[in-house]
Amino acid sequence: MLALILLAPSIWLMATVHPLWRDSDAWNQLTRHPSAATSSGHGLLYCFVARVPLYLGYLLEQRQSAALSIQAFFEYASVTDTGVLLLIAAQHVALAAAAYCFIVSATRRFWVRLVLAAAFASNPIFPTFAHCVGSETLSMILVLVLATVGLRLLRKEEPRWSDWYVFAVAFYFCLVARYVNLCLLLLLPLTFAFSLVRSRARAQLRGAGIAILVAIASVAVARQTAASVGLWKKVPYHSRFGFTFLWRLQFLTELPPPARAAVLEHVAARTSSRDAQSLIAIVRELLNEGADLQAGVILDRFSSRLPEEMKRKGTARLLRQDFALNEMARAFLTPPTPEHLRAAREDFAWVRSMPLPNVTAYLYQTTASVYDVSNEMPQIFQLITYRNATRDQINARAGENGYVRFWPALTLNHCLCAFALELAGLLLLLRKASPERRIICGYGVALGLVGMAMVYSTCLFGGILPRYTLPMWELIWIALLLYAGALADALLDRRLLRTEPGVRTHT
Repeated sequence: MLALILLAPSIWLMATVHPLWRDSDAWNQLTRHPSAATSSGHGLLYCFVARVPLYLGYLLEQRQSAALSIQAFFEYASVTDTGVLLLIAAQHVALAAAAYCFIVSATRRFWVRLVLAAAFASNPIFPTFAHCVGSETLSMILVLVLATVGLRLLRKEEPRWSDWYVFAVAFYFCLVARYVNLCLLLLLPLTFAFSLVRSRARAQLRGAGIAILVAIASVAVARQTAASVGLWKKVPYHSRFGFTFLWRLQFLTELPPPARAAVLEHVAARTSSRDAQSLIAIVRELLNEGADLQAGVILDRFSSRLPEEMKRKGTARLLRQDFALNEMARAFLTPPTPEHLRAAREDFAWVRSMPLPNVTAYLYQTTASVYDVSNEMPQIFQLITYRNATRDQINARAGENGYVRFWPALTLNHCLCAFALELAGLLLLLRKASPERRIICGYGVALGLVGMAMVYSTCLFGGILPRYTLPMWELIWIALLLYAGALADALLDRRLLRTEPGVRTHT
């Protein structure tokens, strides 16, 4: 019954909606060589894992005697309708399985589990992302797995080293799925820190120390993995956060010219890199010309000013460009100017007031955005999503699907209010609760704070889009489910104790 409730939205979407695409990035993740996709900033795990169902679909549709070997396919995949269908089905099943494990861990009563499953299934964000091709889907599933592993670890008075190994593996997979998941390293240390408020047990300090060491080790292994994948095709792996920061520069267009000039002068004085100063000068030029700060325009101007011998060296030119972008981003971020921080706060307030259907409808917009770059991937229009379909028809499908537009007025602000109310109720009920239940309270707070940190960091480091709110929606939603399960268990335990004769009432 529980599994059927969790799978019901997936079955509905599979039957009524063609696969969605997270813009052209999803196509690149499936078809480009994994080392090239990784060096471009995509999470490497999806580039590998998604090829398994794609290859099975390719074999099923292959009518010729000679098919690509699995090694050749993993380097340059061929995308078919059957392969995409198997990929989408695998994503839905994985999401339902992860949600099932979390709900079973959140409460021990069957009917409470049914209510939590219905609440999870009622949020269309999760099944809609599962119905979309793109690395954010895998990240969403793995974050749910990590939350479950963390919950089970915290429920044990003395976690074994095998429990920490499982958590380290889950965190590692989250890191190589999407880089913003680095914020998840705060999850357990924050939980143990909150537990110390009510309990000064040495075990909490020990747990926090182990969690930090495990997180650092996972980050190091993930970094080395990305570097090794890059060397597969001799593409050096390096950070590209400066490229992402180009979209954050839009806040400059909203400033009056004197304030804008002051910010750019202040930032330019922070760096000694000539390339970074050249980029800042280009930004100033474009603003003075009244042009949009488009990433492509900025990079084209920067490339045109490089020495001729550098222009002919593709890899060296790209490395120099990315290092210059990183230096420019550091100049803006160490520390951020008041104007920059104000823009990030405004974006964060905007995403918290965004209705839930805006997030799900945005995936239809990213699917339709492929038409803007149709010359780069004409093969995609042979797939069922785009075959005999126009951009307007794809966008219109979001409004035609009632499930996708479920909870029409719900926002993250509403979820945060519900979260605060549930936490207050738990604190009242669990004043004399066991250490295990107290630590669950801290875990829910940590989930919510990490979710907000992930989205706020996006507002600070790059441009904000509706799909970037997924981590906050996910972590706050599962924190709500966790608290709801804990509240139900606490109330039912108290009721049972009161009805038993001769038993003293306590929690």
